[in-house]
Amino acid sequence: MNVRKQYMKQFKLSIIFILGFMHLPLLADSIEFPKEESCVAYRTSKRLFLVQEQTVVGLNCKIQTKIEKSTEGFSFEGTFPISGFDSKEPSRDEHVRELLEEKDQSSLVFVSDPISQIDWNKKKGTSFELSGKLRKGNKDFKLNFRIKREIFQGKAVWTGSVKTKFTNLGMEPPSVALGAVAKVRDDLELLFHFQESQIKGFPN
Repeated sequence: MNVRKQYMKQFKLSIIFILGFMHLPLLADSIEFPKEESCVAYRTSKRLFLVQEQTVVGLNCKIQTKIEKSTEGFSFEGTFPISGFDSKEPSRDEHVRELLEEKDQSSLVFVSDPISQIDWNKKKGTSFELSGKLRKGNKDFKLNFRIKREIFQGKAVWTGSVKTKFTNLGMEPPSVALGAVAKVRDDLELLFHFQESQIKGFPN
């Protein structure tokens, strides 16, 4: 009985998630990050009735970022409250919180692999790969972001992204009627836009 109840709950949440797409206009591929804030975002797509494609993004600017220094070098750490993700559709955001296992871990946490001072001096003016682990639902998942430093209106901003999949992060993409009515694709992109001045402990 418990298994059946869990299945029905998941089925209902999937319908809510899917229908949230059906009442929204097609969103642009680009994401408009607020200019004065540090934010993270997700982007994915969904197929309706085997034909129509829609893109959706969820933005989260209620985040904390910092640099930790150790004997191994510098490590970036970002904390992203799951409740802060906003896709402009409350019912879908509720399902996102379920997918991200908010009840087990209220915030996503990304910690990068350490970068030595020498490597940092070489990389900080270039586009480079930042590897690390994303902790979700008390489980760790390896991610490799491509990042770069840019100047916007005289201010330093770090931007980056990684293309991954729901299944790579321990999640099953929602679907309705075995995907015949609607199905969220497995592809998932994670992006960020960090104001350098808002990263605590940022090294020179």
